Amino acid sequence: MNLTETPENDLLRVEGLKVYFDTRRFGVVKAVDGVSFSLSAGESLGIVGESGSGKTVTALSILRLEPKPAKIVGGNIWFKGEDLAQKPQRDMRKLRGAQLSMILQDPMTSLNPSFSIGNQVGESITLHKGLKREGLLSKVVESLDKVRIPSAALRLNDFPHQLSGGMRQRVVGAIALSSEPGLLIADEPTTSLDVTIQSQYLQLMTELQRETQIGLIFITHDLGIVAKVCDKVAVMYAGRVVEQGPVVDLFEKPAHPYTSGLLNCLPRLEQVDRLAQIEGQPPDPAHFPTGCRFAPRCPKAQDICWQEYPDESQIGDKHTFSCWFPEL
Repeated sequence: MNLTETPENDLLRVEGLKVYFDTRRFGVVKAVDGVSFSLSAGESLGIVGESGSGKTVTALSILRLEPKPAKIVGGNIWFKGEDLAQKPQRDMRKLRGAQLSMILQDPMTSLNPSFSIGNQVGESITLHKGLKREGLLSKVVESLDKVRIPSAALRLNDFPHQLSGGMRQRVVGAIALSSEPGLLIADEPTTSLDVTIQSQYLQLMTELQRETQIGLIFITHDLGIVAKVCDKVAVMYAGRVVEQGPVVDLFEKPAHPYTSGLLNCLPRLEQVDRLAQIEGQPPDPAHFPTGCRFAPRCPKAQDICWQEYPDESQIGDKHTFSCWFPEL
């Protein structure tokens, strides 16, 4: 990432974002603690990491939907030159759905079982586009066609329970894309799908992103999915981005031991032994270590790793990492 770029050059630029939970039981929980990355129009970014690394809280904070009692305590979220971190909720309500959309993991929690598919897609279009009657109906069918719903015009009166998991997730995608937003965030949208449907859905997302030139953030714990969908990747661990860069560069030359460990966990056709694993557990976000947060699990950790968090270093133009003893 070129750190000299100005916010206006990016569709989205997150700078030093900090999102903390102030709890009675655990004290201050630093869910997101200084995260930075950028995204251009038509570009796709994968955010990867184990559960609890801060991926979803980062995504929700971009939409200013950070879960209570979380608060943004530092940093900026530049979107088309405006800082979303400073916007009041009344202004964010105008942007969500219209300019910023999100696809969640489970489509059954996103769709209302009491309303038809046509009704739910149409509600979003009416809210953000103001269309009614024939224009609305045409746009609903167009939105369902775009996500490859077969015989879309005949499915308008169907209810969510009448569709397969893959079709439900496509309907959620139709709702998210119906207002033609500039940024789409997909939070593990393939988790509830079987392998075959998952592959089809990933291909669909890639095609739609290419056709619409929308900015896409794909959140997952699976680097294999990132390799299929994304242009670049940010690896999160314990609330921070420990490495980021173009997918090809990061896969070929991972610098951070955590990234290397994640890649070693991927199954391979020629592999006959058990899959590798990263020993230990992520640290408690209410009591992070003083130095590098990966030090307790890192086989290369030395004294300085326990004392100081490493500065960000750079490989080439866009590949960055934070590690005292990188895999180089």
